[in-house]
Amino acid sequence: MAAVCMVALAACGNNAKKNVQDATEPVADAVAAVVDMNGEWTVAEVVGADVANAETTPFFVIDLEAKTVSGNVGCNSVNATLLLDAAKGIIGFENAGSTRMMCADMSVEDAMLKALVDVRNFEAAEDGTVVLKNAAGEKLIVLKKNQ
Repeated sequence: MAAVCMVALAACGNNAKKNVQDATEPVADAVAAVVDMNGEWTVAEVVGADVANAETTPFFVIDLEAKTVSGNVGCNSVNATLLLDAAKGIIGFENAGSTRMMCADMSVEDAMLKALVDVRNFEAAEDGTVVLKNAAGEKLIVLKKNQ
């Protein structure tokens, strides 16, 4: 199961690169526009699972200057290169990798990895959360900024 998740996560990098081809260069220009995205974010929601069931609360650390994302998806650590075009609301992940531990409840992990593969867009909500969406604009993951 973990190997399948790893392949799915690795595929995220390839798909994101194709769909966000112009996003690698605008990252530097976009930094000023999305400084508030920099830092640690807790996953408040993920489609298909109750994050309260995770062994570890899922979170991401976004580093706009280094163009990286790291964190935990409920059981395993994850890291990726960040592709971002803030002006267009486009986000994606490239060269994604994950540890491969098996945990007692992999439901949150599986839902997170599945959602990450499909993330293409983001939107800042009025309550300060950031909603990661698929190409159709459907909500996949809701992030809440840690203080």
